[in-house]
Amino acid sequence: MATPKRRNRRQWNNQSRSATANVVAESKTPPEWPTGERITQVFEVHAAALKALDEVKAEDILAVLQKMPPRHQQFVVHSIGLHAAGGVNRGMASQILAQLHRQDNIGSSALLRGLMLPLVTLFDTDELSADEWAALGGDSSARSLYTLAMHEDFACHLADVLAITPPNLLQAGLVAAIAANTASASVARAHHRPVSLTHTPQPGNSRSMSAGVMAPAVSQPFLMPLAPCPAWLC
Repeated sequence: MATPKRRNRRQWNNQSRSATANVVAESKTPPEWPTGERITQVFEVHAAALKALDEVKAEDILAVLQKMPPRHQQFVVHSIGLHAAGGVNRGMASQILAQLHRQDNIGSSALLRGLMLPLVTLFDTDELSADEWAALGGDSSARSLYTLAMHEDFACHLADVLAITPPNLLQAGLVAAIAANTASASVARAHHRPVSLTHTPQPGNSRSMSAGVMAPAVSQPFLMPLAPCPAWLC
C-alpha cells in the first residue's frame, strides 16, 4: 500500500513571498504545463484581478485580516501606510480595498499576494502530478478523495485555505497565484472563472487547451468546502 506524502505546511509562514518578485515558486512546474510567466503573456492579469475585485467588499478584506497572524497582519497594513496597533477594523479594510483598486498591476501586486498568501502558496507545489490535479477536478469523487488521502498536508492546507478565504476573494486569489508564477499556476488558470474546460480527464491525458496555453483538464472546480479537515486526513 502506498504511503501518503507529507510535507511541511506553508500558509502564512513564508511572509517574504508577499514582498518579493513575482517569481516565487520554489517547486518546479510540470514539464507539460506552461509556467505562470508564460501564462501571463496571454492572460490579462490586471483586467482579471480588477474584475475579481468587483465582487469583493470591505467585509471580505476584514475577514482575511482578522484571521492573519499578528506579524503578517502588520506587514499587510503597514504596506499601505497604516498602523494596526489596536487591531484591524472595517475602515482599514476599506482603505486596503481602495488601495488595491489603485494598483497599476493589481494581479501581481505585493498587497494582493500578501492578502491571499495561503491560497497562493497552495499552488506553489510540485507535490501533485498532472494526473492528480486532474483527479481533484474530475467527476470521480473516489479519485479525488484518494488523491487527497495520499497528500495529507496538501489536503489540510486546502481545507485551511477555504476556511479562511471568503468566497468573494477566491477569484482574486487565483489571479494572484498565476501572477506569482507558482509551480501550479496553470491549475489556478484552469479554475479561474472565465475559463470553460469541457474535457473530462482520462488516464494519461491531464491537459486541455485554453486561452493559448496548456492547462489541466477539469470538469468541475475542486475548490469545494472541505473544512473542517476530516480527522482521517489531518
